[in-house]
Amino acid sequence: QSSENSILLVPEDYLTIQDAINASIDGDEIIVGPGTYTSLDTDVIRMTDQAVWIHSSDGPELTFIDGEDSRRGVMCANSGVILEGFTVTNCSLSGMRNYFSDPMVRNCYFIQNYNGAGGGVYNRNSSPTFQNCVFQGNIATTGNGGGIHNYYSGPIVENCEFNSNEAVSSGALSTEGGGAHYIDVTITDSIFTNNVATDSGGAILFASANSSGHFIQNSRINNNSASVVGGGISTYNWDFDLLDSTICGNFPDQVNGSFYLIGECNNVREMCDCPDVNCDSEINIVDILAVLDQWGEMDSFADFSFDGIVDVSDILVVISNWGPCE
Repeated sequence: QSSENSILLVPEDYLTIQDAINASIDGDEIIVGPGTYTSLDTDVIRMTDQAVWIHSSDGPELTFIDGEDSRRGVMCANSGVILEGFTVTNCSLSGMRNYFSDPMVRNCYFIQNYNGAGGGVYNRNSSPTFQNCVFQGNIATTGNGGGIHNYYSGPIVENCEFNSNEAVSSGALSTEGGGAHYIDVTITDSIFTNNVATDSGGAILFASANSSGHFIQNSRINNNSASVVGGGISTYNWDFDLLDSTICGNFPDQVNGSFYLIGECNNVREMCDCPDVNCDSEINIVDILAVLDQWGEMDSFADFSFDGIVDVSDILVVISNWGPCE
């Protein structure tokens, strides 16, 4: 193969994604056409050497990595990988496993995958970034992190949605580790809703024994549940910082553990009944204008009815709570 970077097409040039990966070198681009891709191996695709950009041509709605309930979807054990535009589904052994790696994962859906821990994604000694991703219906059958589990790992999560994931602890996202390892999780512009833990941490469990700090910004954690404590978030051994975020409507409580409120626009309440955009503790015309500005947007901060889109139902929520937040 030439030393110059190439564009490899699947299935035009290579029948499977793995065939294209095996033929690639660092810096190559692999474009995957619509379809369902699977394998007879342990992983549908496995990346251990090449730093490549693997993306679909038509997005996750038309391009599937299917584990057929028999194998892992994606294994990444090297740096510099970009994975973009796939639905990873029906995978055992996790939808994706990152091992001593730092992939960029963009616009991917992890749907109905499972493993003992980390049903959607299992990170070990890794620092991946997830942008514009959806984690839905993933299950950690015996451990933590239905959506994502982090072992000595510190992911960045940006503009992602975690919905209806399940685990023993941490329905959506969990951390663990200790010693000299620093396990910092950064979450921004993300939504956690309807996740379930049979123990603690309905949405999130921060259980790292040593960390320089977890950070949640401009995110919403609502209507999650745990059987013991921390319906929204449960934290052990470390605090986290909360900036311009809402935690509400979780069962049996919102947060179990300590955290710091940064800024003036946080909303931690038992009920999700204060659609207050500018945090002046007053529901008024400013909040109506915020809804109008976000009209038609999906998963917006102005989606006060939590139905996934900003529309007339959100206007009605604002009007019904008009006046001071109590």
